Amino acid sequence: MHVEQRPARLRHTTTVEEQSTLLAGWNQRYAQLSRGAFSGMLSEAHLPDAYLFREVTSRSLLQGGIVGADVLAVGIPVAIKGPARFCGSACGGHQLHVFSGQEGFQFHTPSDLDIMGIVIPRAALYAHLDVPEVQAVAARLQRAHLLDLPPALFVRLGQVMRDLMAGMAEVNDIMPLLAEALATPAPAARIPRTADLVDDLQRIATEPDRDQPPTIRDACEALGVSRRTLQYALQKQVGLGPSDYMRALRLNTARASILDGDTVTEAATKAGFWHFGRFSQDYRKLFGELPSATLRRAG
Repeated sequence: MHVEQRPARLRHTTTVEEQSTLLAGWNQRYAQLSRGAFSGMLSEAHLPDAYLFREVTSRSLLQGGIVGADVLAVGIPVAIKGPARFCGSACGGHQLHVFSGQEGFQFHTPSDLDIMGIVIPRAALYAHLDVPEVQAVAARLQRAHLLDLPPALFVRLGQVMRDLMAGMAEVNDIMPLLAEALATPAPAARIPRTADLVDDLQRIATEPDRDQPPTIRDACEALGVSRRTLQYALQKQVGLGPSDYMRALRLNTARASILDGDTVTEAATKAGFWHFGRFSQDYRKLFGELPSATLRRAG
């Protein structure tokens, strides 16, 4: 079969803000969790009936977003090293990342994530299913989730995605594979209590009405768990301790404020940082630049 070579667009970024805007229509937001200057890449190809991409990010991120209700968006990891969780479930093995869902998705990624993805009209997928399967798949796509796949199907999906990006396959080649993956009955995923703790800690760390940022003791009391339990949950789910995780979230809040036009002092105090010298040091460790550099770029 001869398929005409299709052009792929390659873009590189140096901030999480730039990276989060590359996937058009996803309404994404990224927060950087691991330390160091960020670098990212997105390779993409637009087909008549599909949008393909491959994204590489150098730092651990907390990603959130939502895709259109009329499309199916899924991802296949090329490399996912270290702790990661997608919509409350631990990543690992042969899993399809289903980004589609009414409430959007949340993805704690490890450093050096490499993932391929495809976005297609849901109607195009439903054409490959019978009526009962369409109803089952539509119900499944109400929420974003991980879907465990047989290893052979996972490998085949990844290979066809690569072939599509390279112009060596057609969209119709992947439709039966996606239909098989999504129409196969799967047991309901059990979200572990440790995942709930991570989500609850994220909420506590970013509450806007606190006079002072929460301490680990505050968080443990609010969550009703011991320090050891919270430490274990964070390390297992996202590879960070509670203190580092909460600090990273607050630093990202300060960074967003600076990019929105606040001064460094205003951004720091809004995020609960009162020792400005320490704030600048922590900011530089996480993002690879001083907050003043972010402010200059924002202007």
